Amino acid sequence: ADDNIVIDAGKEEGVQAGALVLAAGGAIHIGTIAQASSHTALVRLLSHAGEKTNVYASESGISSVATGKGGGILEMQVPASIIVHQGEPLFSAGPPDFLVGYIEQIEKSDAGPFQIARTSHPVAITDVRLVFIVIQDGYE
Repeated sequence: ADDNIVIDAGKEEGVQAGALVLAAGGAIHIGTIAQASSHTALVRLLSHAGEKTNVYASESGISSVATGKGGGILEMQVPASIIVHQGEPLFSAGPPDFLVGYIEQIEKSDAGPFQIARTSHPVAITDVRLVFIVIQDGYE
C-alpha cells in the first residue's frame, strides 16, 4: 500500500542504501534500497509517492523524469508535440538501462503544452519472490 517492500538481505550481504533493485531475472528496475539493517533492507519502489526516476522512451525519443504517484503508478510529463504510444517501453536512464514499464495511459489536454504518460510496474510486485541488487557495478 505504501510502495515499499522488505527484503531478506542487508548490510551483512553487502546491501547499501541507494542500490538499484531489479526483478524478473534482473531485467526490470522496480526500486532502490532506502535503508539497510544487518540482514534486511527496505526497498522504496519507483512508484512510491514523490519518488523521481530519470527515464526515456527509445521509440519516441523522449527523456523525462517519472514521478511515483503511489499505488504502483508512475507518471511523466511529455511535450504535447511528441507522439507517444500506449505499449511503448520506458527505461531507467543508466548506465545500465533497465525496463521500468510500458506506457499504459496517455492523457492529452488541448490547452496545455504537456501530455501525461502513465505506467505501472510490469510485474505484480506481490508475486515477486526474488530480486537482484546492483552492488558496485555487479549483481548480487
